[in-house]
Amino acid sequence: MAFGKGEVKVKWVNDLIQKHNLAVVGIQETKRKHMSEMLIRKLWGSSDFEFLSIDSQGNGGGLLSIWNNSLFSKDTVLCSEDCLIFTGTWIENKTATCLINVYASQIPTRRAELWMFLSSFMENWRRVVALFGDFNDVRDVKEIKGSNSDSNDILKFNRFINNNNLIDVGIGGTKYTWVIGGGVKLPKLDRFLVSDNFGEFWPNFEVVTDARLYSDHKPLIMKQEKRYYGQPPLNSSTHG
Repeated sequence: MAFGKGEVKVKWVNDLIQKHNLAVVGIQETKRKHMSEMLIRKLWGSSDFEFLSIDSQGNGGGLLSIWNNSLFSKDTVLCSEDCLIFTGTWIENKTATCLINVYASQIPTRRAELWMFLSSFMENWRRVVALFGDFNDVRDVKEIKGSNSDSNDILKFNRFINNNNLIDVGIGGTKYTWVIGGGVKLPKLDRFLVSDNFGEFWPNFEVVTDARLYSDHKPLIMKQEKRYYGQPPLNSSTHG
């Protein structure tokens, strides 16, 4: 989701965090040259957090990641203008995980360089990975309405996903994630990409959207859905 100036957006982000009880938050295009701890506290709503940020350049860009430090313990950090990478361990299940907040450039050559950089990093990591954010690319012409997309860009993005054995998590509740010009142009630029072993540690995970109130991007929420299949039978044993 995009995040600019104003108390209204701060409250909106805080409402989303509280509503979904989020453990990690990634915000793209903060448009802030400095993210103060006081501002992050307003966004998060309590003191049990850590955060990392990349300042905006000019009037655009900027990345922010916030997480609950009682649930996730950070180890290493690697930043660039287009992504914010941090590794650590989930305290409850001791799972080493890499979280990558992405705000890919609108320039195709820079996106291609980002895919190469992330591929090199993940080749050395080889554990649980979750990438999330604005990738500024679509995977198919069906993921964009109202304009065209370069087939070469689509090919490179799909190759990046497939070569790294990433799963493009389906999004419930929407087909497009960015609304431009009152709906004249509708692309799916935002998504979650996870490693193929992600479900071993978080089964029944899914991604849904929330209302697009103060952003032109729809907020994406990943959660672990607890599924109920009814009461077990009175006698569940088998007889030969």
